[in-house]
Amino acid sequence: MATRDHPLPGQIPHLDEIIEESPRQQSPTTSGSTSPAYRLIPKPPEPPASPRQQLMASRPPAPVESASGSPENGDLQSDGTATSTDPSGSNSALPVGETAASGNEDEAGDSDELTFTLPEMSKEGDDTGRTVRETWPTDHVMLLYMLSRYAVCARTKEEKESWIRQIPLLVLMYEGIAAGGLNFDYAPAAMVIAQEGRPKRIWMNTTQDGKSAIDDLREANLINGLKLSTKDYHSVTAFQVSLRGLQLLSQVSKELKANVDAFIFAPKPYRRELLKIRYIPIKDPPDPLTITEANVPAWTFSKGSGKHLTTVLTGDIQATEEEPEFNEEGRFILESIGYFRYSGVTETEDVSYVSSPFVPQCVRSLEAYQQLSSNAHRALEAASGQSNIRDTLSEAIVLANPVCLVGEWIPFGSNQIVALNERLGSMDRCQGGLFTSLIDDRPTDTQFEVPPGLTEVRILDYDPVRYINFEAEINFPEDDGIVQVENFGIHLNVDGTIFYGIK
Repeated sequence: MATRDHPLPGQIPHLDEIIEESPRQQSPTTSGSTSPAYRLIPKPPEPPASPRQQLMASRPPAPVESASGSPENGDLQSDGTATSTDPSGSNSALPVGETAASGNEDEAGDSDELTFTLPEMSKEGDDTGRTVRETWPTDHVMLLYMLSRYAVCARTKEEKESWIRQIPLLVLMYEGIAAGGLNFDYAPAAMVIAQEGRPKRIWMNTTQDGKSAIDDLREANLINGLKLSTKDYHSVTAFQVSLRGLQLLSQVSKELKANVDAFIFAPKPYRRELLKIRYIPIKDPPDPLTITEANVPAWTFSKGSGKHLTTVLTGDIQATEEEPEFNEEGRFILESIGYFRYSGVTETEDVSYVSSPFVPQCVRSLEAYQQLSSNAHRALEAASGQSNIRDTLSEAIVLANPVCLVGEWIPFGSNQIVALNERLGSMDRCQGGLFTSLIDDRPTDTQFEVPPGLTEVRILDYDPVRYINFEAEINFPEDDGIVQVENFGIHLNVDGTIFYGIK
């Protein structure tokens, strides 16, 4: 007789609470194998019979339905593989976490990722002889294909290695972002370039997302890196697509390649040629010593009389030169046969903001204390200001009342602090004033002209040989509608500690 606590063999107990039974022996009338443990929920619907129980009951097999939360193409087996059933009735197993290459194209487009079959590489970069399936974002694949157009490894010993330098690669990535091909973000950053064998610092719109993608591709042995040195031993990095990367690109669709070719080739009706990157160097101002030697006033006799003297300038350097209407120095050019255009990678974008100086209280002096300036009353000017950002923005985080403090260490001593206090006028009756970075090469002349953009310095407190605290406001002209109040605090100590604070 069956009771609530002792059901008959093969009978599923019906309880109002969750119970678990350990595996037990089936009835002697059936096979001698053990049956799986049951895990029930309160008053569940009758579960479908498993294929194992159907065969034991000598009933015809029925298709197995996948439960909610299980893989769409099959049930999860105990060995960590997902089985998928094809129309012929045969089952195929795929490792967990991988998707079949013949999946739905719409779903693949929504995921924005592509799956490729590549040779497996060891940690040392050697081929293990096995193949693996790797999934890469579309932007990484597009970046890899763009690299392959300019730099690939040699396939035979007769071929030469081709490489692309990092700076032209950053320019191409920016052009891809501006054209809408690459879904990366960019921001202005100071970059050091080699100009005529000497380092030069310029501002460029660089993409940190693109740099991270390059590192991802290098870690996967899809691209190679090369380090070079300039004449002044400045380091330059170059890249090329590896053999493994070429195997991946052989599986890329023509549509994706066409999206990349749209911004790296010359547009129609020009000849279809790859765009080359060329930098126009910035001409340094003539050295005052060179000007003095080359254009020294020479006293000579005039042609009309042998007694009158006249002054002429000798040398090839002319002191006065007409300014060109468009200054192309410091810009990048994309050019091919019969076509060229200027890149906007050096045209940094501006936003409206208002800032106030900040200096930590721990580095302030208690004897000669002056309050820091505050521009909080001008905050509404930034709200009503404009910006010339060309790309769409996505806010990741919004901060309230932020304080930015940048610290660095530069070795100098008391002599530098004394010279800095003297240069800033700390010990004068009227401290501070307006400053410019231009060098006065004619201090005895009556007048001189400087472009707008002076810096106003206000001394807070100082010690003649130990430290100085001051705030600086940059009065740089901006475009119409853009409001930028740049006011920050600076602390310099004799031990080399430097703080820049802004809030």
